[in-house]
Amino acid sequence: MKVITIGYPRIGLYRELKKSVERFWKGNTSQEELLKVSHNVFLEGLNDQANAKVDLIGIGSHSLYDHVLDWTVRLGLIPKRFVGIEDSLKRYFAMARGVPDIGALDMTKWFDTNYHNLTPEIDAECLANADSLSDWSNFLSLLKDASKIIGKDRVGAEVLGPFTLAKKAELSGVSVPDVVRGILPVYLKLFSDIKALGVAEIQIHEPIFVLEDLHTPEFKALAIEIYTQLASAGVPLNLVSYFDDLGSAFPWVCRLPGVTAVSLDFTRGNTLALLKEYGFPEGVRLGAGVVDGRSVWGDQRTALPLLNAIKAVVPSTVEISVQPSCSLLHIPIDVTIETAALELLASGSQKVPLRFARQKLVDLREFAAQFESPNNKKDTKIANLADSAEEIDEKHLHRELPFAKRRPLQLTELNGILLPTSTIGSFPQTKEMRRVRLKYRKKQVSEKDYFRAVDDYISYCIGLQEGIGLDVLVHGEPERSDMIEYFAEQMTGYLFTTNGWVQSYGSRYIRVPIIYGDVTRRDNKPMTTREFKVAQSKTSRPVKGMLTGPVTLLNWSFPRKDISRKAQAFQLGKAIRGEIADLETAGCRIIQVDEPALREGLPLRVSRRAEYLDWAVRAFRLATAIAKSETHIVTHFCYSEFGDILDGIKAMDADQITIENSRSGSAMLKEFVSYGLVPDFSPGIYDVHSSVVPPLELFKSRLLDIKNSGLPIERFWVVPDCGLKTRGWPEVIGALRNLVFATEQIRKKLN
Repeated sequence: MKVITIGYPRIGLYRELKKSVERFWKGNTSQEELLKVSHNVFLEGLNDQANAKVDLIGIGSHSLYDHVLDWTVRLGLIPKRFVGIEDSLKRYFAMARGVPDIGALDMTKWFDTNYHNLTPEIDAECLANADSLSDWSNFLSLLKDASKIIGKDRVGAEVLGPFTLAKKAELSGVSVPDVVRGILPVYLKLFSDIKALGVAEIQIHEPIFVLEDLHTPEFKALAIEIYTQLASAGVPLNLVSYFDDLGSAFPWVCRLPGVTAVSLDFTRGNTLALLKEYGFPEGVRLGAGVVDGRSVWGDQRTALPLLNAIKAVVPSTVEISVQPSCSLLHIPIDVTIETAALELLASGSQKVPLRFARQKLVDLREFAAQFESPNNKKDTKIANLADSAEEIDEKHLHRELPFAKRRPLQLTELNGILLPTSTIGSFPQTKEMRRVRLKYRKKQVSEKDYFRAVDDYISYCIGLQEGIGLDVLVHGEPERSDMIEYFAEQMTGYLFTTNGWVQSYGSRYIRVPIIYGDVTRRDNKPMTTREFKVAQSKTSRPVKGMLTGPVTLLNWSFPRKDISRKAQAFQLGKAIRGEIADLETAGCRIIQVDEPALREGLPLRVSRRAEYLDWAVRAFRLATAIAKSETHIVTHFCYSEFGDILDGIKAMDADQITIENSRSGSAMLKEFVSYGLVPDFSPGIYDVHSSVVPPLELFKSRLLDIKNSGLPIERFWVVPDCGLKTRGWPEVIGALRNLVFATEQIRKKLN
């Protein structure tokens, strides 16, 4: 049985790539040195897989920033505003981050994962110029280097498929059929170049095939048309799809022209049931994704029974390979360096082993050996997930008064202020603050000295915001390394890593906490009231209490595998409920409960979404419904497509909704306007992920969009589109000054 991989972490064991990229952006290292570090990280991942005796290794998803951006550039789909940037690396990073007077590409979630991809922008002109602007030389270099080291017969060329590229793009004046047909000649040239290298196969990644809106006769005909042409390249095609099952498209996707292998996810959805219903074609290899590429827990209880069950229903001549369910990009690299976490688990009753990418490679080979062993008992019984979610008393899910009656009671000092201004929460994490926080963790500074540093930072943030003229202030979050980790550290049931980094987007890596037991506030102690009290004591203006919501705490953690996500969400909801009560006792009158990950937890299969939204909304309301009518509850969403969860957002019953809006060209504002939401509304007015300070005229233009939106302007707030943690102070001060000044000018016109 072959072991095959379809993607691997690309950040470096100790975040070498992030550090080098950010040094390059700051002008502290050369392009040559950046590319050298990048290549070393690529080789590290290649060696990991080769040393684990992987038979066929997917090559090509290694990236300086984002694999979707890579394929956008390689295929020549360069938006017109970037074409004039001649230096290819500068243009690449300009598309990712923006430069003065040129906005970056939009960003969105990569399906239902915690990863964010950049959104291609495609119109007729872009398609027409693609052939002349295409350049995949860096991709071919990766394939050549890998071939020299491990041999051509062990190399699978990872390529983002044309349908996934088109469906993940923002299209203007063109349709998905226009794009896949228009870009087809470029793909054929690419495939010809790959064939010339003599690698084993092309792994063509089409996760978009799991979406139900594509399971139509028209789409089937288009897919057959395009794959018939791709097959003419004469290179074996491994069609790779993941994150759910293929649904009704299963029988024809597995039989697309030229496809010699199909790699499927057996850890999400119900691919096994489809296999039993429709069978599988002879002469096509079945890539069995039985090792969960999105979980840090081992698959020892499920992998072998799944392989046995698969073997029992496919023709005896069908070759089965054992694989991860998806790219291992979504989990950390090596658990063996996490001694504290391993010791904690060893001291408890946890029976499922902790496994990161390197360990999952070992597991793949072990599962293959177990499957082929004469001692394999052919057991096909697969362990079911326990659901221990307790029922929630309905009275705990409702505020005392409906929005229309409670809103006049809230923040009455702002009643005369049109378009009140605020921020989303965090302010720049300076080197000095990070250093003090690290020393405190290592017990190298006293608690007194640490809190003095925190309080000084809070005082600076409050004074700065008052000086700029913001109406509602935040404390800046100097005590928080991360919006998940900070809370998780103060709860039971979580364990932490020292180096368990995964990529969120670009050079933004996160150390994802791991839920291993029941979650409560540790000793039921407040987690945020101390810093709130310090901040509020420095000003007469309202200061927000800043919390992460239960669904985001769950979706941005690695959850348990022994109980349902619903049960874990309710435990987290109870913990945040207690914190809201403590903040109110401390005098807080506006509390932000961030839920940026609500959308990304939405199942890809439409038929399963209602169930998810039901328990997710209930978990949020369990947390927030304890708030008094006089308390203004805010929730924040970022970088998602909101159209299919607007009913859920409304059901959350928040008093204010803040969303990312700047990169989408006010598309999110228009979507919410068309839906007619009634709470206060804060469409982010500028992109905090760009280092460019937006000019005053841009702010005015965005404010006019708000004015002309059709919603009552009395309901709008003016905020950035996300926290300011990753920005420098000069950028933050410049941007917020322009935000406030533009708002004041618009207020005068309106008054």
